[in-house]
Amino acid sequence: MKQDKANVRAWALLAMLTGDGRDDETYEKSLQTLKNLQGNSPHIRLMLAELHMNRQEWAAARAELDQVVRMNPRQIRAWEMLVSVDFRERKRELAEDHVRGLLTLDPENFMGNLMLGSFQYARGQHSLAESSYRTALKSRRDPAALNDLAYLLMVKGASEEARRLIEEALGLQPDNPVFLSTRGELNLREGRHDEAEHDLQRVLAAMPDSAQALLLSAQLYAARGQKDAALDLAEPLADRQGELAPEQQTQLRELLKKLR
Repeated sequence: MKQDKANVRAWALLAMLTGDGRDDETYEKSLQTLKNLQGNSPHIRLMLAELHMNRQEWAAARAELDQVVRMNPRQIRAWEMLVSVDFRERKRELAEDHVRGLLTLDPENFMGNLMLGSFQYARGQHSLAESSYRTALKSRRDPAALNDLAYLLMVKGASEEARRLIEEALGLQPDNPVFLSTRGELNLREGRHDEAEHDLQRVLAAMPDSAQALLLSAQLYAARGQKDAALDLAEPLADRQGELAPEQQTQLRELLKKLR
């Protein structure tokens, strides 16, 4: 470093190694050196953006990425990182704009298609969402994408393919509570109550206050005829409907109507 003060890679590595908060002085020095070296280099700005993202400094990361896409509008990595920042900051409209920009450059892009699928699913455009998820999975057999498509297919009633996909996702991440919740719901829908209970117990062990898992557990009790136990779980969820997806809110209302 002393011999080559313009060694960008070395300064970036030093910043990454000290970015965990244990040596803020060295981190800030490395960051400032990179900023002094950046000039018109989109490559260094991408490094800076990644460093800011690692520390959840979303506004600073966005500022660097905005500059990169102005300098090089075809920089796919910058568009992907912008989508990630949008997601973290819950700026959905901006995320949709950036997803469109990303897919214009790279129609098969994994992240772009995965995010597009989630937007389409939220709008109730299930056929379009399915197509987007399948395109994403052609690029990468990512467990989150496998789970998303499995859930959509389960809702559509295509349980056989849904099961194949969720088992593949769990093969990659066996203890993921979101994936276990999807399989638990699939088991519940198919009347496999013991298997559903096992999955939901694992979900609640990891996320004891999960509104979705509590709803599924209430539905399981109801399916077994345990009305009082179902009501004990379902009634408190009436005040937590904002934590449930729209279709789950409908399921909760229907369950409470049946139990009361």
